[in-house]
Amino acid sequence: MMRRKMKTLSHVARAHLTVWVALMVLTAGANPAGAFSLMTTKKGQNVAWPAGCITYWVQEDGAQAFTWEQVNAVVDDAFGLWESVSRGALSFRNGGATCFSEVGHQRWPGYQNVIVWRETPEDWAHGMTVVALTSVSFSETTAQILDADIEVNAAHLDFSIGGSKTTYDLGYTLTHEVGHLLGIDHSQVSTALMAPNTDPHEVLQVTLKPDDVAALQAAYSDVTAAPCAA
Repeated sequence: MMRRKMKTLSHVARAHLTVWVALMVLTAGANPAGAFSLMTTKKGQNVAWPAGCITYWVQEDGAQAFTWEQVNAVVDDAFGLWESVSRGALSFRNGGATCFSEVGHQRWPGYQNVIVWRETPEDWAHGMTVVALTSVSFSETTAQILDADIEVNAAHLDFSIGGSKTTYDLGYTLTHEVGHLLGIDHSQVSTALMAPNTDPHEVLQVTLKPDDVAALQAAYSDVTAAPCAA
């Protein structure tokens, strides 16, 4: 989840539990020194996707400021960056456009990992200073992630591709949220992409730092992905 004056990225885990994690607006003060953390079950098991191909969908009519193709390309880049450092543990497939905009497991269409835009205050159920929020649903028994959905706060904040001094970088935001989708919690390393806060002036910094890579490899050290079908 992300907030405005301390824009923060955060998540919430709830068996079958759903966790919310959000990117927040930056406030004054540096983050304390620390390292990554991972989402866990109540018994302390690391939460992660099982081996296999992870499919995601992009809301077809969400972002009025961009075309669907523009958003889709940024989403692909975000997933691709994490996959590139996964040592073969992750494999992703873009399922294309979806009209579905609900988060969590729904009877229809079932588990579907969606990236959605919330463009009116009525549609945004979280804090105004939350930049984006990821809901992660997982089994308390197996610690396997079942569903994860990303919501972007376009109701109160402005975004651009590449970022600017007055808008939030969509690529930075989505890459951070994909980290949550993979079961990674916030880092207390202030330079890490998974640090909880962001600011509009953070432009073109969409890179994974050593702490981000260490978090991913710790979460998926025993997983080998199944290639996605063409």
